[in-house]
Amino acid sequence: MTSYPTISRDAYQALCRHARSQPDAIAYTSRFRIATYRKLRNRIERAAARLHGEWGVRPGDLVAYVGCGHPDALVLYFGLVCCGARLLPLEDASLQFDSARILAELGVRLALIDDDGVAPEGVASYTLSTLIGSVTTHPALQVSPDPCVPSLARMAAPSDAVPLLQESSLADETGLATMQQCEVRGALFDAAMFPQVLATLAGGGVIGFLG
Repeated sequence: MTSYPTISRDAYQALCRHARSQPDAIAYTSRFRIATYRKLRNRIERAAARLHGEWGVRPGDLVAYVGCGHPDALVLYFGLVCCGARLLPLEDASLQFDSARILAELGVRLALIDDDGVAPEGVASYTLSTLIGSVTTHPALQVSPDPCVPSLARMAAPSDAVPLLQESSLADETGLATMQQCEVRGALFDAAMFPQVLATLAGGGVIGFLG
C-alpha cells in the first residue's frame, strides 16, 4: 500500500504543476472566495513559511485543526506536509468539547481554529485567516515527508467515549487517482471525503466547499 505522506506529496506536486500550466483554473470555491491553482499554491507556500519561520513548527510536530470544513484548513494541511509535520483534525463536536485535554495529552504544538471558533485552552492558538492573511518575511519551506510518518492523525471516539488517536492511511492500493470535481459539505478530513479532495487536486479539478 502506498504511504499517505507520499500520496499527499504527489497531490501537492500535481497541484504545483497545475499552478504552472493552468494558473487561472479554479481550484476551489466557497461562499466567501474563489481560489485559482496559482493562488492556492502561493497560500500553501506562505503557510509553510509562517508555520516554520514564525510559529516554530518542525518535522514530526503535531498541529491541531479545531473547526470543520474550512477551505483554509486545506492550506494548513499542505503547509504542514511541506514542513514535514502532522495534522490532527478535530472536526467532530464531541472532540472539540474535550479539545483542551486531548491537545495536552498528545503534546500538540499549536492549534488553528476557524475564524469564528473558540480557541482551546492550554496551547498556542491562531485563526486560520492569520495563517495566510499577511505577507511573511520568512522564505518558503519544503521538507520531503518521511513515508514512515503519517501526515494525518485522526481521532475516533470508542464506546467508552474516551478519544483514541489513530494514525491511518487513506490511500488505496491504486495510488493517487484523479477526479474533476468534488463537494465538501461537512468535515474536510473525513475518511470518505479527503481522498476525493486529493484526487480532485491531482486531476486539476474544482473543489466546492458548501458548508
